[in-house]
Amino acid sequence: MSRFLDKQIVRETQRGRLDRVLELLAKGAGVNKLASDGFTPLMRSAYQGHADLVAMLLQRGADPNATAKDGASALFWACARGHGPVAEMLLAAGADVNAVREEGPSVLNMAISNQRSVALVQTLIRAGASLDHQFLGRDAVHYAEWCGRHDLAILLKRQVRRRTF
Repeated sequence: MSRFLDKQIVRETQRGRLDRVLELLAKGAGVNKLASDGFTPLMRSAYQGHADLVAMLLQRGADPNATAKDGASALFWACARGHGPVAEMLLAAGADVNAVREEGPSVLNMAISNQRSVALVQTLIRAGASLDHQFLGRDAVHYAEWCGRHDLAILLKRQVRRRTF
């Protein structure tokens, strides 16, 4: 029965069905159970930008720092997809602002590479994101420049100056 419920919760979080997810959790579906694709219900909801589901799952005990097999967290997916309000909820729930995926990118790298990300990058900086993490041999400033995000490179350079002095 549990395996059936866990498969259903995968489908319903993908669809953004808060009512169905609540029913499935009440019947015993796992709030932190990894699906076959390596996502928890929270990760899937963050990936899709379902803020209502993210809030409810966090209230029901979803772990904001749980990671998939490759090290990606719900915050990683929210940043990769540019879901700022979801990222803010996850940070408020204690998500690690300096989480790094197995292959190397941090949540800040993912926000930088997203084209809708200025406010999200600012949120991560305010939450204490490291500007020194090296991805593809570049710190945050140089990664932003490499991505063609000169607006973010300027913002990040200012932040580096503030943190240095």
